[in-house]
Amino acid sequence: MLNFQLFEASDPVVSPRRNLGINDVKNAARARGRLGGRPFALNKDQRNEVTRLRNEGRSLSELSRLFGVSRSTIARTCEIS
Repeated sequence: MLNFQLFEASDPVVSPRRNLGINDVKNAARARGRLGGRPFALNKDQRNEVTRLRNEGRSLSELSRLFGVSRSTIARTCEIS
């Protein structure tokens, strides 16, 4: 009896959600309006402003202090734009 209970507890068919692939789960989340991933540190208007100021010659350090984010975030934002 005990052996049967152990096998029943580890049976992968017990939960139908367990059989879903990761792509199925992601697609279901997207259908509900979820995108996933970490949100941007700067919104779209701020990213545009960073790019504009960087093109005017402002330094990465100056922009990072101005927007309150790291220099690498500013550099990455300028690369994307």
